[in-house]
Amino acid sequence: MIRIILILTFSFAFTFVNASEIIVSDLDNELDITPYCEEFVDASNELNITEVLDKKWTEIDGTLDYGSVKNVHWIRFKIKNTNDYKIEKELFIPYHHIHKIDLYVFEGDSMHFRQRKGTMRVNDDLVFNTGHNFKINLDPNSAYTVYIKFNHLYRPLRATSFLMSSQRLLDIQLINYRVLWFWRGAFLFAIIISIIIFFFVGLRIFLYYFVLNIGIAIFMASQLGDIFIFFNSGPTDISTVLDFAGATIVSAFFPLFLNTLVKIKQRNEIAWKWMFGFIYLMVVVFILNLFPGIRTSIIQYYSHIYMMFVAAMVFILQLVFLFKSILLKDKNALVLFIIYCFYVSTVFLNVILPNMGLLHGTPFVYNSLLAISMFEIFTFLILMGREALQVYKERAKLIKKEEKHQHEMMLSIIKAQEEERDRVGRTLHDSIGGSLAIIKQNLRAEDKKIQRTLTKTIDVVRTLSHGLVSPMVKQEDFQDELKELCYMFNSSRMKMHCYFHNWPELESLDWTTHFYRITQELIQNAIKHSKANNVYFQFIGDESVATLIYEDDGVGFNYDENSRVFVLRNIRNRIEIMNGTLDVDSSKGGKGTTMVMEIKVKA
Repeated sequence: MIRIILILTFSFAFTFVNASEIIVSDLDNELDITPYCEEFVDASNELNITEVLDKKWTEIDGTLDYGSVKNVHWIRFKIKNTNDYKIEKELFIPYHHIHKIDLYVFEGDSMHFRQRKGTMRVNDDLVFNTGHNFKINLDPNSAYTVYIKFNHLYRPLRATSFLMSSQRLLDIQLINYRVLWFWRGAFLFAIIISIIIFFFVGLRIFLYYFVLNIGIAIFMASQLGDIFIFFNSGPTDISTVLDFAGATIVSAFFPLFLNTLVKIKQRNEIAWKWMFGFIYLMVVVFILNLFPGIRTSIIQYYSHIYMMFVAAMVFILQLVFLFKSILLKDKNALVLFIIYCFYVSTVFLNVILPNMGLLHGTPFVYNSLLAISMFEIFTFLILMGREALQVYKERAKLIKKEEKHQHEMMLSIIKAQEEERDRVGRTLHDSIGGSLAIIKQNLRAEDKKIQRTLTKTIDVVRTLSHGLVSPMVKQEDFQDELKELCYMFNSSRMKMHCYFHNWPELESLDWTTHFYRITQELIQNAIKHSKANNVYFQFIGDESVATLIYEDDGVGFNYDENSRVFVLRNIRNRIEIMNGTLDVDSSKGGKGTTMVMEIKVKA
């Protein structure tokens, strides 16, 4: 349908005398010159313009797009201006990657005009186009023969050319520039986002996507001439090195990227190994072509053929792999297959088939490829975002599960500790305490010294047993029990101070036990290590938060001290069980220690 529309458009723009001559009007539409061209293949690759004039020229059979070529290609066409005024036309070759293009315009037997272009910097302002254009001035009532020499040895040659007005060329270039710069912006956004996300989440899918797009960027830079920001020209065809580098990176990392979304490697292990065997050989071919002597020889011809073959094979294999995954009902397979079919068809229509000379070109060589590339960029970003979100949710569930497991472990540890304390406390009270009481009763009255010692021992055992046995502290007795606990350890050497302010009712008896045990451990720690003169406990309630503030004026400590770490671990475990927080401010040789423990309570 598009071809019919173009033909109808051309019929209004040009009038044809015969199949071998173009009669030009001054209309703006473009004309594909292929049907009016003849070609000559220079098998020696050394003939100049005067030597090819009388050679045998043949009509074009097909298109001016070829696969990898071994010889210099010449084309010619006749053009005539039958008007009484001068006409200016542009000959536009929309494919940038052509090494050397020589254009000769003859009027009769004399050369009217000559110009050379090719893969090089367009001008000093670093403005790059997506092709090459030659201005042809046609005098009134004059006929010309135009000869074009394409010296693009050992590489795919896309020489489809269009004749158009200067205004039409500007319109085409403007469209090409807009699409190209929009693509560059989208591309830059994609690679920046992917590498940032990779550093944050560490998922290989984002790394593979980043490297894949770097490969696409390198390939496109070789095709569009962006590399000539750094080079004035490419006498040894440095663009081919980037072409091969980009093709190799894309061929290697596209399957790796897809494999992170659908497990195609796992389901196609043998084919996967063979495929990467061919890709590894692409690396060897790339390294060989780093040498200018190789790059400008017949070896590059076979290198291009191999690169195109492997790239096509990789693309087709991914389709097969994804189709197999669809049959096996793998996640993401169907969506990827649809996107990939769209992408591959565009690549074949705009790159592979034209490079093989099997499909006609257009003035917009890259626009379709750039458009599908933008589609691929955003669809894959959406897929990766969804995958990353899924991984994030799974990690969140795992973390929550681990936290729950740790919470349950801490509860088990605390429970085991309490049970062991109860056992030891009861043993002290019932067995040892009872035995000591019996011994005391059977002592003679005159053994007063022994009785006093036994009485003290019984008191110590009773105190120890009461400290070990889990206290059954009721909410209403909590403040009195804590004050009593502090009073028990109060001495002239270390004063214990205990204050309550708006202390709320705690959720359960277990929480009162935890606070009681925390206070016990802080007191024991202060007596053993702090060398403090004063120890302060402040129990404060504020709306929905219960806060215990511990302060002493002792020597402080470092967290690296094992004994303190153990005490803090027990305290921290109990606070975590209550979903609270612990902040510690202390340093060895400092001015005391401050600990702030907070838990949320029902308002």
